[in-house]
Amino acid sequence: MRILMLIIALLVSLKALAQTNVSNIKVEDLNRDELAMSAIIDDDRHTLISVGGTWCKPCLLQKPFVASLGQQYPQYLKVVFLFWRDTPEKIKLKFGATSELENYFLATYSIIEQLNINTYPTHILVDAKGNVISNDVSINDVGDLIK
Repeated sequence: MRILMLIIALLVSLKALAQTNVSNIKVEDLNRDELAMSAIIDDDRHTLISVGGTWCKPCLLQKPFVASLGQQYPQYLKVVFLFWRDTPEKIKLKFGATSELENYFLATYSIIEQLNINTYPTHILVDAKGNVISNDVSINDVGDLIK
């Protein structure tokens, strides 16, 4: 009986997550100005949101490959990075003052909680309207999901 209840709870959670829209969730840019994800999401392409931190070794190892996906599929995909438990100073120190930093944002507790992010890195694929297509998409599957 307990297992059945757990399965039902899991299915309800997955259904709710599948209907998640990130458009109104707040993040901060590296100037600490708050903005809604709708200002970040590209309304003509999918957006891949990579959530991690400068403290996360797997995040740092995957970052170049994740960034290259936006260059590999520019007509289909925009890539943004959300840094959790980081500061703008740490991010700028780690990655320099490149133009790429315009796609770097600070994750708020709200987005971590609403998207139920428990592991890092987490890659979230959203459509042009901000609807979550996949929460924790494999970066190897992104090309198949966006075309």
